[in-house]
Parts: sequence; C-alpha cells; structure tokens
Amino acid sequence: MPSSLSLYIYGNKHSDSGFAPILVIGTPLALADSFYPGFESCPEFYVLHTTETQTLYTVVRNGVSSIGAARTGSFKMALGVPRGMKLAGGVSPYDVLTEAYRYYVAHYLSIGIAGAQFLDRDEQADEFRAILSRHSLEPAHRPHRLTAGTGFAVVTADEATTRAIFADPAYREFQAYGEVVFASSHASVAPRLNVVTPRPKIYDIFLGNQRVGEINPAVKSSFTITVPATRSYEENTAQTIQIAKALQGAEPGVTVDEAEERIVCRLSPRLKTIRLRIEAVLESGEAVSPSRLVLRSQNGRSYAIPERGEMQLEGADTELKWSIAPSDHSCKVTSHTATQLPDGSRLLRVTLRPTIQPKKSVGGYGPSTSSSGASRRRSLTLPLFAGVGLAVGLLLGLAIGYFIWGRSAAPSSAPQQEQVSEDRSAANSDLRDIEQQYQDYQYRLGKINEPVDSLLSEVYEWLQTEPASEFDLAHKEADRLSAQYNELLIAWQALKQGQVENLNKILQDKDCHLSDSQKTILNEFVRVNGKKPKDFLKKAKQASSFDGLLPQRSRDNHNGAGAH
Repeated sequence: MPSSLSLYIYGNKHSDSGFAPILVIGTPLALADSFYPGFESCPEFYVLHTTETQTLYTVVRNGVSSIGAARTGSFKMALGVPRGMKLAGGVSPYDVLTEAYRYYVAHYLSIGIAGAQFLDRDEQADEFRAILSRHSLEPAHRPHRLTAGTGFAVVTADEATTRAIFADPAYREFQAYGEVVFASSHASVAPRLNVVTPRPKIYDIFLGNQRVGEINPAVKSSFTITVPATRSYEENTAQTIQIAKALQGAEPGVTVDEAEERIVCRLSPRLKTIRLRIEAVLESGEAVSPSRLVLRSQNGRSYAIPERGEMQLEGADTELKWSIAPSDHSCKVTSHTATQLPDGSRLLRVTLRPTIQPKKSVGGYGPSTSSSGASRRRSLTLPLFAGVGLAVGLLLGLAIGYFIWGRSAAPSSAPQQEQVSEDRSAANSDLRDIEQQYQDYQYRLGKINEPVDSLLSEVYEWLQTEPASEFDLAHKEADRLSAQYNELLIAWQALKQGQVENLNKILQDKDCHLSDSQKTILNEFVRVNGKKPKDFLKKAKQASSFDGLLPQRSRDNHNGAGAH
C-alpha cells in the first residue's frame, strides 16, 4: 500500500489526443472523463470518491480548450490520500489540492475572456512534487468507507464546509453513491445530501461477527442487545450496554474499536437449564431409590440419577427428547408422570414393577427359610446381583464364580455335588448324568441366597492382595457372569411355568450367554417335557417346588441323596 500522496492531472491538452493523462505523480490511476449535468455553469467544482486503496479529492474545471483550438474540453486534478492515512497537522486535502491547482492555473493555463486554454508548455513534475513534499501523512484512526454505489449525489457547500468534509470524509451517507460532488451553486437534479460538520461518530453494533445496528453516542447513551435463542442458550437474553462504560473497557464482553467506529459484543448468555426431581415407587406404593433409574436423551447420552433424585440438565441437552428407564433388568417402568412445580423445576414420578422375584432355596439344599431375617436377606441379594456397576459386578462375579461356575469343589455338606463329573462332556452324558447335573445346578442356585456379608469381606481381602490387572480381568468376567446369571433366572422361571417356547427362544438366541453344559441341561428338559406342553404346564402348576418338574427317576435319586 502506498504511504505517500499521489497527484493526477488529466485533460484535453491536445486536440488530437482527447481526454488523457498530462502528469501523474505516485501510483498510476486512470481518471474518467465523467459528465456532471447541472454543473456546466460552474467554473470549477469538487468531487469526492473513495476506493479500496485511497480517497481521491478532485477539482474539475469547465471550459478549458485544447492548445491552439477553439473546442472546449475538460480538466481534472486529483489528490490521492492512501487508505488509513490523513494529512498531518490538521491540514485538509482541500488545501493541498487547491494549492496545486492554483499553481497549475497560474503556470500552464491561459485565462481569457472566453475561458481558459492549455499552454504549449511541458509540466514540470518537480514543481508539483515540491508542493506535495511540504505535507506529511499520519494514521487517520477513522473508518475507510467506500463510495461504492452508483451515480453521484450533491452537497451544496461553500469553501469552508468542503474543506471540513475533505478533512474527515467517512460519512455513511456517501456510501450509497459512486461519487459526491461539492459546489456552492449548481443546477443539478441529482440527490442532495444534507450533512453536518464536524462529522458525528456513529458506531456500528456487532453481535459476534454480525452487524445488528448502529448508534450515535451523542444522541443515545446506551443500547440493548438481544442474544437470539439457540439450542444451548436461553431465549431472548437481553443486555443493556452503557456506551461510556464500554469506551472505558468496563462492559464485560464488549469491545470498542474507535478507529473503525465499531462496538463488538461477544456476550455469554445464560445456559438453558432444566431442574428435575425424580421419585420412584413400586406398584405396591413402596418407595425405592431413584438411583435405580437412568435418564437417556435422544442423542444417546445417559444420565445417572443420584440417590436423592435431584439433577439438572444444561445447554443443548435441554431441547433433546429423553426417556427414563431402569438401570438394569431387575425391574421395568409401568408408568411415569411429569409435573411442573411452582419453582420452575419438574417432578418425574416413576412407577416400577420387579421383573426378577427372589427365590427360596430349592429341594432342601439351601439354608432354612423359616427365619424372616434370612428371608429378608435373600430378597435383598438377588437385586444386588442383578445391579450394574463395578462393585456389584465384581461381587456377582466372585459369588457366582465361587458358588456356581467356579472350579473349586462344592461344599462338603452337599453329597450330591460329589456325584458330578466335571471332566465329562454334558453333551455326551446320558439322561441320568443330566438329571444329576441338574440337581447340582439346583443346589448351587439355592446357595446364591446366602447372606452376602461374608462374601463382601472376601472381596475386600481379595482387592488388597491382587494386582490391578487381575482386578480388571475379574471385572470383565463379572460383567459376563452377570448377564449369564440373569439369563439363567429367566430360564428357571420359564421351566417352572412350563413355557417351553420361551425356553426354545432362549436357547436359540445367538447372543445367549449360557454355557454349553447349561444349554444341554435346558435342552434335555425341553426334550423330555415338551412333547405334551399342555400336560407339562398342568404339572408345573400342581408342583409345590421345582423338584416336581423333574422326571420320576430324578426325584427318587434326589430324595435318596438328600437322606444321606
């Protein structure tokens, strides 16, 4: 970008050359031989035009004839001031342009009664450079507003007004036109602009990168800006900005660019929030912990619900559709209601139905159920095993691994455990072996109902001695066994209720977690009892215990083993 003044002199100096450059100092620029209707009677007038790179201040003289010719032409002299600069010392471009123009008139034009005529004399560039060199430039610290429109407008102005406007030409009114013409009198019908001097500062207001308005601090001392609603922020968040404070840098999020006369607001509106209170009850009316539930939004994100049931959603998640569901398969939601509370929060009341009922010990192998305390401990144990989480999963893995699917020997108090051959393939066993395995399976299911206090202490002791890598492996295994355990309970229920079709679905599920030996046991029961489903269902309803579903030979063996 040039940092010095430019001077352009154009006209019809030679009759055979037309309107052409006579002298150019600085950046080359082609001046157009424009026609300005209504100014023919003016001996001279001024024109303002602002481009991307500079502002041109032009004086136009009418009635200048070519050398030795009677035909009149035109004459233009323009002073170019680079973008972002101004003349130092308060000098107006009008003064420098007028000085150079008067010098040209005095030395290169012949003034007569009929008008002016170019002299046959070569212009000396050094003479005009000397005029320009007497003036220096400095930063303007004002907007550079282009006259980028079409046509021209007129400002009727005397010499003093023209001088003042040329000193600060960044009027918003000029932007709609290609040029602005200044004359004390004229007959032009072009649009007329009424502007005042000095130029008032009118600030553009931006919200982020978007212009949203303008303000004249001399007229208004403040403005209110509204942040539009988004997915994350409150709707119609309005904030009033005091311009005096903004100029001092005392308005948070607001900066003022004095040079560009721009106020930029980068506000931080309030996040949208929704406060929730969740209550959970069983169909019986008994209250349960809301932490057994999870809130899921449509974007796939899940929110754990704290024990107290109070939580808050923020930002974009407040506009997402959400659903509430149990955190595991131990219960299901039968109904829920949402109520708007006076404090603006929402109450969600969820009703649950247990899907896994606690089981008593089967076939006399488990602990006695005569004690109400023992029964209560058993009723609390199954939901614990069905829970999700690291601690519950680890406990489940250890309990089931130790008492059901672990490789350690069964307790000595269970003589039928000694009859099971773990090395034999269940798939190749005869029916007698399958029945024996099934009895053992019943026994181990009963052992799950034992109180968990002792198991907890074993888990704690194990965590103190095993390395972290072993803990991670146990956690993964516990997750697998947890899924397997839930499927076994469902299968058990299906067997007891004679739901042969449901059993078949479980066994045919490609994602089934049951082991091969467990599938073999269940397949055999389907084969033996599924031939006459109606009879089997009747038999299941009459059975006082799960043992009643076993074939007769299995019951005899079972009773014999229990008499040891």
